[in-house]
Amino acid sequence: MAYCSYCGAEASADSAYCSNCGKPISPPGGATRAPATPPYPSPRTAPAPQVVLPWSGALMPQSGESVCRFWPADHEVSRLGVVDGRRQPVKVRMRGYLVLTTNRVVFIQERGVFAKSYHIDFDVPLEEIRGLSMGGLVMKYVSLSGPGGENVLHVRGVASDAEFAAFSGVVQGQLRSRQKAMEAEKRRERVQIVLDFGFLREYMSKGGLSMQVVKCPACGAPMSLPSEGSQVKCAHCGSTIFAQDVMEKVKELIG
Repeated sequence: MAYCSYCGAEASADSAYCSNCGKPISPPGGATRAPATPPYPSPRTAPAPQVVLPWSGALMPQSGESVCRFWPADHEVSRLGVVDGRRQPVKVRMRGYLVLTTNRVVFIQERGVFAKSYHIDFDVPLEEIRGLSMGGLVMKYVSLSGPGGENVLHVRGVASDAEFAAFSGVVQGQLRSRQKAMEAEKRRERVQIVLDFGFLREYMSKGGLSMQVVKCPACGAPMSLPSEGSQVKCAHCGSTIFAQDVMEKVKELIG
């Protein structure tokens, strides 16, 4: 099979001219070539779009805190209203999102119709949750109790006993993780209190070291080691040095 050297169209072997562009089939010298491959760009995988949660700006995360789960929900509250000409408590639902983080449960209220804004309605630390249950005969609701009392929530996707069991399992699982993290932090603080500078000096003497001065890790200025206490401040820059941090350096030297 012959090919036009100009446009790449197929041509019969006995054709002298291309039926597509009208030019000679073979270039000078009689050589033929296959049609050029169009320089199509190599396909690229489009990056996954980042999901921007509309309420994320209202949530001020604490150090190390991250969002675990969230559910669209309504927070039911009682407010004074006028019914049949009389002022009495009426139930009002505030729409928004129930957000579970590594540290707490937060309800973020959504306000507005066309221009929406988001605001923290209540915030309950996981370790301060006093109760989590389901109520209601027809219109099921989730009851979350904390230091401020009961919060009645209509959570989307949590309207049966099985759905509530799954929801409660997620919250309780994160509560256990939070409790473990808090216990680990308490143990770390207790270790820092025990490892004071008096213990550090004794440990260093057993290793054959007699260190009276250290350098501040922040500014490099010399600092005298106290004889007691778990921390000392640099007189030059105000940075705090913990006995635990010095201990780690000493252990690297004497094992």
